[in-house]
Amino acid sequence: MSTKTTSLTAKENFTLRIEFLSDWHIGSGMGRPGDIDRLVQRDRHNLPYIPAKTVTGIWRDACERVAYGLDNGHTNGVWHQWVNYLFGDQPADPNRPVDQAEKPPIPAALSVRSAHFPKELQTALMSKPRLHDLVSIIKPGIKINEDNGCAEPDCLRLEERV
Repeated sequence: MSTKTTSLTAKENFTLRIEFLSDWHIGSGMGRPGDIDRLVQRDRHNLPYIPAKTVTGIWRDACERVAYGLDNGHTNGVWHQWVNYLFGDQPADPNRPVDQAEKPPIPAALSVRSAHFPKELQTALMSKPRLHDLVSIIKPGIKINEDNGCAEPDCLRLEERV
């Protein structure tokens, strides 16, 4: 999968390549009653994709972790300032400095688009309906009781995976 990323001034464009090493599920929050409990997010071609907000959130989280290490465990160091510059400020962040509380949030300098399958793969999948249907699988799952670590009775669920 790949996604286009653009700076605020739209001067620099680059493509981010995303590789999954196993099956994945980025959910739509919906299911099909009596069939599948959790469906994956799909685009206008009915193909799975990763919404821009999800890509941005995963990328931001990774950058915050690196910044935390580079700033020696401080959440207001120079590397965290770079994260805020790139991804924008988060006014609801409990670690936001008190002196910033009254200021408007910093807008993101980075614009990330949704990640979709490469065009060649999209074309191949859309031209062959049987192949298109094989993009995802239905995987059974269970709910585990937190107290005893055993499967909860009557809690089988079916989840769509890509």
